[in-house]
Amino acid sequence: MAKIRPLTPELLKVATEELNEVPERIEKDLESLRDWLAKEPHITSRTDDQFLVAFLRNFKYSLEKSKEMIDSYYSVRSAIPEMRKDRDPISERNRQIVKTGYSLPLPKCTPSGPRIYLNRISVFDPNKFSILEILKVASMMNDVAIMDDDNAVISGHVDIMDIKDLTSAHYMAFTPSVLKKLILIAQQATPLHQKEIHYLNLPSSMMTLFNIFKKYLTEQNGVKVYVHANLESLQAAISKDILPEEYGGTGGKIAEITAEWERKLLEKRQWFLEDEKYGTDEKKRAGTPRTPESLFGFEGSFRQLEFD
Repeated sequence: MAKIRPLTPELLKVATEELNEVPERIEKDLESLRDWLAKEPHITSRTDDQFLVAFLRNFKYSLEKSKEMIDSYYSVRSAIPEMRKDRDPISERNRQIVKTGYSLPLPKCTPSGPRIYLNRISVFDPNKFSILEILKVASMMNDVAIMDDDNAVISGHVDIMDIKDLTSAHYMAFTPSVLKKLILIAQQATPLHQKEIHYLNLPSSMMTLFNIFKKYLTEQNGVKVYVHANLESLQAAISKDILPEEYGGTGGKIAEITAEWERKLLEKRQWFLEDEKYGTDEKKRAGTPRTPESLFGFEGSFRQLEFD
């Protein structure tokens, strides 16, 4: 019997009708992934059921696509050492980043709905923290979701991007290199399906970046992208029951949600410490090794993007 959490009736319906999940076949599919991993000397991966089933669900139980993302999950992270080292939740630097509330999976969602993430770019100090440090902590929250959040794994996630009070220093932090890494991690190396992005307080100076993201996400991954001129527009798209009080909702205060996420990460400390041993050894890969250059080479519109 596969050791995964039982789903609620609402999520089980989504999993069976939309993700091709057949409960009686899960154990066999998981065993197939473990057998494959045992034959791939370049990958050192977690093999527990709850971790692996997230990849199967993300790809509607396509074994080949699940294998490719497991490989990408580890190879991409191994190629960005800034995002793999020091993932200890008790690290004072990590705790300071968490306390900013930069990226927050919100506690409430509909029974069968996606997880809503609130991202407030301007709350971190780019002169104090690098953008890769910020993304590292955000990826830690994603790892918790992969292991613990059935709504995020089965129904996907929706991002609110609040661009209020963005400074030139924030703008400059999102270099073409960072953008490439961010997109690759989100779309090809994380088994959490992004369904929508809602932009709030988007300044005209961000339209170049916005258009790049929108074109790539909609054409390549089918992500729906919306721009909201005001809070009322956002509230029409995202239920007030889910939104924090600061956004006119009843979903709790941002400070309380942030404190709860600090607690969750601390609770997972042993998981993160153990996670440091997983990754890829590209010297052992059959065929061409995956290098930072091959993974994050710039193409197309990224080459055209310049920052003054």
